[in-house]
Amino acid sequence: MSNRDRKSKETIKKVVKLGVTVAVLSSVAGGLYYMETRPDEYHTVALQQADVEQILSANGDVRTEESCTYYAQVSAPISQLDIRVGDEIREGDMLVTYDLDDLILAKERSELQVKQASSAYQSTVNQNEKNTMIYEGAVVTEAMFCEMIADQWSVIQDLQKKLAEADDKQEEVSYYINRAASETDDDDRDDFNAMVDARHRDYQAMDRPKLAAELAKQQAIYSDMQAFRAQYATQRENADARLIDESAQQELLLKKQEASLQSQDDADSLTDGEAGIQAEFKGVVTERFVESGATVVKGQPLFTVENLDTMYVSADISKYDIDEVAVGQKAEIRIGDETYQGKVTRIDRLASKENSDKAKIPVRIGFEGNTDQVCLGIEADVTILQKSAKDASVIARSAVYEDEAGSYVYVLKEGIVCRQDVETGLSDNEYVQILSGLGQSDSVILDAVTEEKLGTKGVSVEER
Repeated sequence: MSNRDRKSKETIKKVVKLGVTVAVLSSVAGGLYYMETRPDEYHTVALQQADVEQILSANGDVRTEESCTYYAQVSAPISQLDIRVGDEIREGDMLVTYDLDDLILAKERSELQVKQASSAYQSTVNQNEKNTMIYEGAVVTEAMFCEMIADQWSVIQDLQKKLAEADDKQEEVSYYINRAASETDDDDRDDFNAMVDARHRDYQAMDRPKLAAELAKQQAIYSDMQAFRAQYATQRENADARLIDESAQQELLLKKQEASLQSQDDADSLTDGEAGIQAEFKGVVTERFVESGATVVKGQPLFTVENLDTMYVSADISKYDIDEVAVGQKAEIRIGDETYQGKVTRIDRLASKENSDKAKIPVRIGFEGNTDQVCLGIEADVTILQKSAKDASVIARSAVYEDEAGSYVYVLKEGIVCRQDVETGLSDNEYVQILSGLGQSDSVILDAVTEEKLGTKGVSVEER
């Protein structure tokens, strides 16, 4: 083969290779163009009608609203106390019995003290009444004798005056006798003798011996009166010394009353001791402070029981969620595999940092129904039904986005990916309620969409 022929053949090979290369490049370019202009495929969904419930999930532990610490009603040894921490008790169960020997002795002793105090008080009162009568009688009699003595003294003074007058008359008789004897003149002597006779008659008329005897008699009576008065004065003084004043009587009365009160206390203590301690409600023993056989004093704590009929779950709610929680809202309580119905019964006004470094608000969720299998202190999960809507227009929760402008979804409008702002309502784990912004015919994209896809073509997988 000539050089020319060989060159011609090589030229033909190059042309063929070039044609193949061009064909391949054209095919690749066409494929790339098709890839760039082909619409993206999306899973879409339209608005649908469904019930939606907005719930709040939280956790907490089971507690009780009523806790009762039982105290010793009496001071006595405990003869029986068999309960242990964790024991379940029923209303009316006998929990504590006492040894009553000391209580019986105390009651008998105080009854005897009441009798002694009452006897002492009554004896004192009776004796005081007697002394009072003696005192008052002596005072009256002494006063009477004082009056009689005064009258008697007047009588004596009158008799003494008359005796003095008689003595004066006797002196006058003696005087005139002496004058008559000394007179030499008969006439004067006769006159004096006449005067002697007259004075002597007056003297005799006074009957001085009788006056003297009467004076002695009245003086004797006066002395007797003085003796009687002194006797009643002594009687008055003695009775007055034996009288008990009001404060002393009051003190005896107080001792009697104190003895009566102590007796009543001891009787009540015996009654309380005989009654023992019975459970006031169904519960579980959470604390025990003494052992059987121990001697306790009244008011000493014995054990604590928490009520099993008033159990609730205490859940801590954050400040962001508490505004949507209200008393009366229904709730579900999950403990292990069991679910219980309940409702919100209380929202505390005091925040707590017990289980977190951030303050949260304790909320009580009470049980509704049988709680025989629920244990105090166990952890529980709760869901609180905050709001609900029946037959609402909803969309899948995964299709809804939020930013500073609000809530929005991505939709396909005439084959183009668009953002659609919406107004949302309630939401749960599956759906979000759409209040406005979407129509029944709108195709809402369920797949994840980025802003770079806005304005690009898209097609619904469900519509193909």
